Amino acid sequence: MKIIIEQDKCVASGQCVLAAEDVFDQRDEDGIVVLLNDDPSPKRLPDPAGLPRYIHLAETGQLDLASMVSKRITLDQVNEGIELLERGEGVRTVIV
Repeated sequence: MKIIIEQDKCVASGQCVLAAEDVFDQRDEDGIVVLLNDDPSPKRLPDPAGLPRYIHLAETGQLDLASMVSKRITLDQVNEGIELLERGEGVRTVIV
């Protein structure tokens, strides 16, 4: 698998590093993602079974999910949300 990052779409929330610290890092000056390894072995990629870890981090306050949400939309606004995502403006949008 080859990984490509689009730094202009990065929201600097640290989720890439949290998911795969051997693959990603963040620039100190602005938090934008940096690719450490563009062709990692499958063992280096996030394990979907690791979801309980993220749940635990959120429940214990170690992962602040609320601060990562940039916009809340209703189900009726989902098409607008997709348009935001396509423009790179709604990457942290939550449907409520």
